[in-house]
Amino acid sequence: MEHSRLPLDVYLEIIDAVALDPDRNSGATLAACALTARSWLPRARFGLYSKVVLRGNKQCLAFSQALLDCSALGPLVQDLMLFQVWARWDRDSPDDQYDPFPLQAVHTLSNLKNMTFEFDGGEVVPPNPIFPFLREVASRPSLRTLGLGSFTFHSVDDLVEILAAGPHLTSVVVAAFIFNCEFSKGNSRADFAPDYCRDLRTVVFTDNEKMDPLLRALPFPSNITRLTLGPPWRETDPGLQQYYEGVTLNDFLDLPHFVKLEDLVLLVVDTGAWVASVLAMVRSPALQMLSLFCWCEELDSTWGSVLQDLDLPLRDIDTMLSKAPFLGLRRIRVTVFCREDEFSSRSNDGSSGEAEDSAGDSSRDPEQVSVSDDQTENTSGSRSEREDAADGSAEDILWFKQQVRESMPSCHEREILEVHAKVRTPIMLRWLV
Repeated sequence: MEHSRLPLDVYLEIIDAVALDPDRNSGATLAACALTARSWLPRARFGLYSKVVLRGNKQCLAFSQALLDCSALGPLVQDLMLFQVWARWDRDSPDDQYDPFPLQAVHTLSNLKNMTFEFDGGEVVPPNPIFPFLREVASRPSLRTLGLGSFTFHSVDDLVEILAAGPHLTSVVVAAFIFNCEFSKGNSRADFAPDYCRDLRTVVFTDNEKMDPLLRALPFPSNITRLTLGPPWRETDPGLQQYYEGVTLNDFLDLPHFVKLEDLVLLVVDTGAWVASVLAMVRSPALQMLSLFCWCEELDSTWGSVLQDLDLPLRDIDTMLSKAPFLGLRRIRVTVFCREDEFSSRSNDGSSGEAEDSAGDSSRDPEQVSVSDDQTENTSGSRSEREDAADGSAEDILWFKQQVRESMPSCHEREILEVHAKVRTPIMLRWLV
């Protein structure tokens, strides 16, 4: 009996399909493919190394060593994500020096396009070897997107030096940062002009202790076209809340420098009282899109309490948006997310389908699902009403939307206002690029 063989192209397409499969066992399958046939090895290896997610010390150290042992692997890596890596690379180094990734291994990443590093917060990051690692990653000529989360830096100077190493970066995300002081060494963006962040167009600052020093760390004049801010710092420790009472953490005095801003996204959690302060400082005549993504955790039995609970000054916002520099706005999107279990008992039959859809998307990033799907959906009224009705009581949804429109009459009359109400499980509004 003759042995049946498929064309090589068919096998390679199957390997590509396995690489795209979010199943946790797809990596093991790709590894098996790499060992099956020499002709399969390049494609299987690319599937294994093009996007790498490392969690914890052991995975990071093993991957770093693999890059050093095989020079062919580094150029395959395009997306790298590190989570809670606090690995001691050199066991003979001082106790306060930890290296998540040796610089020799970073040098092999010649095609790295996107890098995310979520630290573990806590104490101030030691200057060595974390900062040399971050500067070296940022300096990769191929790198376009850099995401940093849960770091405690001595000052914003440290972030400025990291950004200065990557003039080719187009997108930067900074989330859950704490600085012991704002600028301690006197370094500023001017010290690295004219190449400092010259290609930067998209910036996300979310859930940081202070936003003002972060805004001051950006280039001036700015070519940034898309900016995401918020939510502002919310101290959860009752013992520390007293230190923040009556303290203004953000004045947004640097926002007038963003004169090329086209898309502004504001993330609101629990309170939106600060939104008006942001809009009051906007000076970009190029602004076309304003998005308010609001998350309210504790609500009464109906949607009627949402606006009050969020403390969102919609009437003041509407008045501001009726004047320059907002006259060129093409769309204003107000989207409110609510906790799922608040409304699950009152949702209509469509809610179960919505829940199933959400469960089916569990492999995708929850923030990207919520935001991206909204931004690309059809804006026709009928479809919008049907989709939002699946998220809760249809009457409550319609009433809520009408309340928002009545609170923003100018925007509604200009036909640029969109209102969406979504029931979602709790999400972290963080990696939104």
